[in-house]
Amino acid sequence: MIICFPGGAGGNWLKTVIDNEPTTHRNQLNFHRHTIKSDVRLTHSLNQTEFDCLYSGSYYFNFYVNVMYKHFYAETDLFTHIKYKEYYTKCVSTARYICLFDTIKDLIRLDFDRLLSNPESFYQSLQQQVPGWDMDFSEFSYRRTDFFSTFVETESLFENFDSQFWVTFVLGQLMNYDIYPQDFSIYDPSTQHLSSQFAQDNYKFCQLKNNHNFKTGVILPTLLEKD
Repeated sequence: MIICFPGGAGGNWLKTVIDNEPTTHRNQLNFHRHTIKSDVRLTHSLNQTEFDCLYSGSYYFNFYVNVMYKHFYAETDLFTHIKYKEYYTKCVSTARYICLFDTIKDLIRLDFDRLLSNPESFYQSLQQQVPGWDMDFSEFSYRRTDFFSTFVETESLFENFDSQFWVTFVLGQLMNYDIYPQDFSIYDPSTQHLSSQFAQDNYKFCQLKNNHNFKTGVILPTLLEKD
């Protein structure tokens, strides 16, 4: 079984649930280490011929900041290993790709939104998608709570155009609508204020505005801002 998901949505967590992996092995950051070999494989492909089940939802900004914190900041230390233009480009392109999952939302079989708001419904969907999967709901609920405890807080980021993580998310989304600045480069640190203003001026065109304020204590450091 190949499960497709946008980065940051928790596909690796979902694999641990399906495989009923022990919860004691994971670190406090994510669920990327697996101790059980199974036929569950993961992909981020947008090509529906390359996966069996799409696990996604509409909380793209939450997904995005999870990737920024869990992978690029904590795992790969992206923001110190490469130059500004490269990591700023990576941030915008990551936002753009995550938002493209909205174009295949009709294929969703496991809905993150229901995992968030109606876990029993998600649990039932998972039983339908994985015949023979055996985990009682109380155990599933525990794992769901554990999963959500790793999410980045977004209260200070969402719709805050002083935060470059919000700005890069908006810029990436705007690119999917073919909206680009014409008179400056967003990848030049000296024009960061112009990028922020461009994002704010064109935010009215953005359609992907769902956000959930997880109260976890997981804070994304200020990493992109340049004087």
